[in-house]
Amino acid sequence: MCNHVTSGPTSSFLKARDISLAGLLGALGLVLPMLFHLIGLGKVFLPMFIPILMAGLLISPWMAALLGIVVPLLSALLTGMPPLVPPIAILMAIELPVIAMVAHLLYRRWRLHIVIAVVGALVAGKLVTGIEIVTIAPLLGLQRAAIPYLVVTTVTSLPGIILNIVVVPLAVRAIERVTLVPPRGPSGPPTPLSSLPSNQENGTPWLDC
Repeated sequence: MCNHVTSGPTSSFLKARDISLAGLLGALGLVLPMLFHLIGLGKVFLPMFIPILMAGLLISPWMAALLGIVVPLLSALLTGMPPLVPPIAILMAIELPVIAMVAHLLYRRWRLHIVIAVVGALVAGKLVTGIEIVTIAPLLGLQRAAIPYLVVTTVTSLPGIILNIVVVPLAVRAIERVTLVPPRGPSGPPTPLSSLPSNQENGTPWLDC
């Protein structure tokens, strides 16, 4: 007979799962932009947004937000993309964690449909960008008019916005199906891992017994 997972092993498993996924998504956040920039499409397709959005939908909000801060800054140091001068990397390190947190809130807490969560997170990111252009960017020596800048960047990155709306939900659903990430349908809460059967010896949740 299968036993339910106790809170201790479940908590440890969740942390290990989040760390593993964070590492994979963080690496993807460094590699994807490099690949897209090789063909000159980095600014158009927003490749760094894909793994950060996925992190917000799949792992803890704080770890996803940390990825949103670290990935653009580390990418800037390793590859020069996004640039530190002008300080695009710094602005992205503020925008991306907000995107991750909003995605998590809409999908995991408010139980909205995953596509709505992705769209809402991207809209929140644009709002943050507008605030940054008005408040922070001038302090960093970047002078832009907020509304024209938002319009231009939104139109330029429209293929990337569409790509994120299509790819991220598909990728997240696939991961939810093939791993122990608790699936979360649009009409109900996430399935708690404590309800999954476990290995009697080590308490590791299994998909089946």
